[in-house]
Amino acid sequence: FGLDEYLQLCEDLGAEPVYVTSAGISENPGDKKWFGICPLDKMQPIIDDILDLLEYCKGPTSTTWGAKRAANGHPAPYNLKYIEIGNENGEGTLREYGPRYVMIHDTLLARYPDLKIMFNALRQKDVLPPTMRNPVDFVDQHFYQKDLSGLYDRFNTIDPAWKKVCVAEYASSIHGNGGNVIGNFGDALGDAVFMLGCEKNSERMWWTGYGNYAGLVGHGNFGPCIVWNDAVSNFASPSYYMQKMAFSDNQGTRVLPFTQNSARCFWSASEDTASGRNDILLKVANKSDASEEVNITLKGAGKVNSAGRSITLTGAPEDENSIANPTKVIPSTGKFVAGASFKYRFPAYSVTVLRIGFSK
Repeated sequence: FGLDEYLQLCEDLGAEPVYVTSAGISENPGDKKWFGICPLDKMQPIIDDILDLLEYCKGPTSTTWGAKRAANGHPAPYNLKYIEIGNENGEGTLREYGPRYVMIHDTLLARYPDLKIMFNALRQKDVLPPTMRNPVDFVDQHFYQKDLSGLYDRFNTIDPAWKKVCVAEYASSIHGNGGNVIGNFGDALGDAVFMLGCEKNSERMWWTGYGNYAGLVGHGNFGPCIVWNDAVSNFASPSYYMQKMAFSDNQGTRVLPFTQNSARCFWSASEDTASGRNDILLKVANKSDASEEVNITLKGAGKVNSAGRSITLTGAPEDENSIANPTKVIPSTGKFVAGASFKYRFPAYSVTVLRIGFSK
């Protein structure tokens, strides 16, 4: 699975690819023998390599690399729009990252001014020249923690210099990151709280991506993954089902303002007007060991359809799916009576999506 397969997959899915380039800094920056940090005066071959890749992705067939793309079966350009320079350079190698980022950034934009470029750190003011024109389009932050729920309010405000935040990698497990960590329902609850925080701050977010996708059962090396397989079958983790039900199958088209004073629940509210719908989406995570009944008021919703629909994911925090029991933790659907004002009880240890139709 290489570059063409990745770009073709994105094309087939209708998705926009993001290519992460080298910044001349390896994952072992202290390696002297193999240039863990490439000297600034030796960066040109790295920059040339990136330019060749971009010509392969974007160039006409009259160019050297565009012709190679056509020979490989894709005459039309892939039209790659998004580039991230480097990976996880925001801590120990930030000072080295800054000047290398500038070199690569300026060269790429001089050749391809339509590119959008992501800075893989947060403190660009510390390392980028103040006179630098349009230094970043997005910043990237990665989170690997035992519990992500403490980040619910992480993006309530951001540095305006970041423009928008991409969380290109996140994953959590109470058992830590790495090896054969499957990911249980308690982990999915923490992930849900984090994602609700990202969704309620959508105007400051670009996108989020789960960091660990697939693993081979018994041979995992970068868990927790959300899809696992053996030679003949597979299963998905509770976090997979949480993300699918709350943020894929039930996407909103506009975030709605809300206030809440519930004791145990975390919230996001949105409106869904896609495909002829006119629905309000309330997404709620209850991480506690007790249910909570909440009074819900929909201000300005007009006429509310009383036939509400619910999707709930619940279980014990330690519950895991497995090859033997792949559906131990999966969503269930239900109905409830909605209104301009109504009560709803959110179960202990649960993620819930309430879909409520309305007319203005």
